[in-house]
Amino acid sequence: MRLDPVGRLLKLPPAVTARVKVTRAIPIRMRDGANLRADHYAPAIDAEVPTVLVRTPYGRGAPVNLLCRAVAQRGFHVLIQSCRGTADSSGTFEPLLQEREDGLDTLDWLRLQPWYDGRLLTYGPSYVGFVQWALAAEAGDELKAMATIVTASDFGPPTYAGGAFSLDTVLTWSALLEAQRGPRLENAVELLRGQPRLQRGLARVPMAEADRVTVGAEIEFFQRWLAEADPTSPYWTERGHTHRLPNVTAPVLMIGGWYDIFLPWQLVDYAALRAAGQHPHLTIGPWHHGSAGLFQQSAAEAVAWFRAHTGGPEQVRDRPVRVHVGGAEGWLELADWPSPSSTPQRWYLSKSSTLTLDDPRTPLADEAGWPTPTAAAHGAPAHPRSTGHSPATDETDDELGWPSPTPAGAAAFETPHDEHGWATRSVTIGDPNPENGWPTPPGAAPDAPRTDATGATSGTEGGVAGATGAGATGAGATGAGATGAGGTGAGATGAGAGGGTGAAGALGGGAHGTGANGTGANGTGANGAEAADEAIGWPVSTESERANGRVDWPSQTMAVAADEVGWPAEGRDLTGGDVLDSFIYDPKNPTPALGGPRLVGKIAGRRDNRPLESRPDVLTFTSPPLAEPLTVVGPVSAEITVRATTAGRDDDTPAPYFDVFVRLCEVDEQGRSWNICDGLARARPDRDPNEPVHVELWPTAYRFAANRRIRIQVSGGAHPRFSRNPGTGAPFGHELELRKVRQEILSPSYVTLPLAR
Repeated sequence: MRLDPVGRLLKLPPAVTARVKVTRAIPIRMRDGANLRADHYAPAIDAEVPTVLVRTPYGRGAPVNLLCRAVAQRGFHVLIQSCRGTADSSGTFEPLLQEREDGLDTLDWLRLQPWYDGRLLTYGPSYVGFVQWALAAEAGDELKAMATIVTASDFGPPTYAGGAFSLDTVLTWSALLEAQRGPRLENAVELLRGQPRLQRGLARVPMAEADRVTVGAEIEFFQRWLAEADPTSPYWTERGHTHRLPNVTAPVLMIGGWYDIFLPWQLVDYAALRAAGQHPHLTIGPWHHGSAGLFQQSAAEAVAWFRAHTGGPEQVRDRPVRVHVGGAEGWLELADWPSPSSTPQRWYLSKSSTLTLDDPRTPLADEAGWPTPTAAAHGAPAHPRSTGHSPATDETDDELGWPSPTPAGAAAFETPHDEHGWATRSVTIGDPNPENGWPTPPGAAPDAPRTDATGATSGTEGGVAGATGAGATGAGATGAGATGAGGTGAGATGAGAGGGTGAAGALGGGAHGTGANGTGANGTGANGAEAADEAIGWPVSTESERANGRVDWPSQTMAVAADEVGWPAEGRDLTGGDVLDSFIYDPKNPTPALGGPRLVGKIAGRRDNRPLESRPDVLTFTSPPLAEPLTVVGPVSAEITVRATTAGRDDDTPAPYFDVFVRLCEVDEQGRSWNICDGLARARPDRDPNEPVHVELWPTAYRFAANRRIRIQVSGGAHPRFSRNPGTGAPFGHELELRKVRQEILSPSYVTLPLAR
């Protein structure tokens, strides 16, 4: 047999034939008379073989033609068809609208072909995956298996992620489709120059002019998507297929990436299939939308999946869910998603830019029976009220009776292959700890002593994590006109509020320090001196008293409910909590997006976030170094308490229109801050100002190594991934006025991580 470079590159099973006959540009007539062109790859095999259908708006040339030939060599007919209005297919391409009818008409045509044996398989990523969902529910028993990759059954919710407009995804995709119709040389030059027209379009205000700036003409569906801002409207319902999922009976393989633009909604599809009694298989890897690794893995898994469901020798894995665990660089197999063994753990945003397991609404004195702040910072879980743990069921610490650091920070995964839960063929991450069963990181002692509660893990140490080399030092104020703690008194404006240079300007931001607001006691005194609390009258404790275990009596800003710790419940007003930090979001200079889920691979994925974190409109809250590894697997969310006011005007003027962007990062020993997952929520005027803003982050599977730090970013946006918030409530495309908004982040604010058990 001749050389098979594509098959070997994609790690496909051995070819059964080297000869493939290709028939090009076959016209397939649709019900309205349009002719959709297709290419047929037929293996030279004297036997009936199943057919793989690929319907695409991206043309039928390289590299997809190479994949089609390689799949055909494995014993499949492959029919690749251009969607209407694309390539040489007739009709008008209106995204999403006619894919169901066109897919069913193509299936009718297939039934008339002498080489079609009645076994249909569908394959493809992104939009090519969406068209599979359009067909699947009505394909009947002929549809033997599907391979849907980085896609969703409904494009409405991803278009308005978090309530914003997914500008980067939609405009970049629009430009890609237009480029396919234009001169190749001109498009090649545009790409080599870094797509300057697209960059100008992404920066354009108002957004309604972005398409004309980018491609020189109005794009009808882009304008319509700006106008149809409700993903539950009839417009999107007609074009989506989520409601059809309960009727899909074919075995479904779903492949996604932790940094993919569609991942949250792909998991919604997974949950819908599970609720309907189906058993889809799910793979999530360390990929973004255009990863080369994703292309290779999806092709190999899809061919094996197809062969397993059409009489081939392959067997599907026992556990249907397989996820890559970042940090550990291994694979974990699960019975379902989300993992039922994960438990929620809250990490609270605190003063001095710190992140802690301690709920600020509960006392932290030793005599009260709670873990001390330093114990929690070193990996011990907080009180069960904040973690969801039950002392009756968890392993306990002999001293306090609360769950010990080992079960809280480790994971006892179950797998038929490996006693530590890692799937076979995964990378070894360390030797097992004989005491707790969790693999220790390479080079670490299996039973390293825990740091004493009085160890050197001060708040300032966590507050400056990641600042090295970014020009952002100091543990004090944000340095951009920041006031003392909430501006409630003569509290200090922060120590070390300057010094930011270097990478700070890389994303258009100014230099500043990374710490919190001030050093006063709750922002009420200049040096922590005793001052009467106006609400209750108890004296505020001094720094020395707090160091010796004395509890601060609640100040008027704490507002703790009586049923939680027994204090008065009057005035339970979340917007009256302690001010942790603040920033001003300026839509004329919007906080930029850095890495994360993006459509274009070269700007997506994992990045060093220090340039972003050096901006004055990005707050960071960082834990002390972890004493033990901590693994999270599952959904991630945040509750951020915000007081938003119109900047430049009376500070008491509420600002009802603003966004909250939250990002989870890991800070390494060199101070680099690496993004893991993130999400955005757009606040609306009808929200209860006494309630925090709920932010759904992308899910994750990640192992934070010992001595690394957990960091939470909070800002007002990530442009152009999410459209800028003009601060006025103007509809998408009508941002004629841009208004600055000051956001004060208050306690309680926290992020909930799914702790793997």
